[in-house]
Amino acid sequence: MFTNDKVQTFLDDAVQSKICKPSLPKEFVVTVAIPEEAGSLHGFQILKLETPGRISRMKVVVDNDSISLQTVNVLEYSFEAPAEWQGLPLVTDGINLGIPRKETALLGFKQNGQWQVSLAQAKAFLAHDSTR
Repeated sequence: MFTNDKVQTFLDDAVQSKICKPSLPKEFVVTVAIPEEAGSLHGFQILKLETPGRISRMKVVVDNDSISLQTVNVLEYSFEAPAEWQGLPLVTDGINLGIPRKETALLGFKQNGQWQVSLAQAKAFLAHDSTR
């Protein structure tokens, strides 16, 4: 069935084009009730809740200038930037946490109500997470 030259040409073109490479969404929401039972979405994972037992949300909006997060009941999250988002500053609840380095995970956490970032803790988390 796929020995037809027209079909083969179409399939070859599709593999090389964006038909088979969907782009990442520019806006999405990560919603979690129990972080231990949830995975990541487009590189974002909620790790800890401010108030356990209540739902948490992280709205992500990506534009040409930044990756902006608005959080509800999130105490800690991890982020690994997909290739097409690398180089964009990460802004969490209005606080610029800087530009994640290529292929580096980061861990955002609230301390005294202020968002901060830790690369070392993220590496430790990812090492622990990969052993599951």
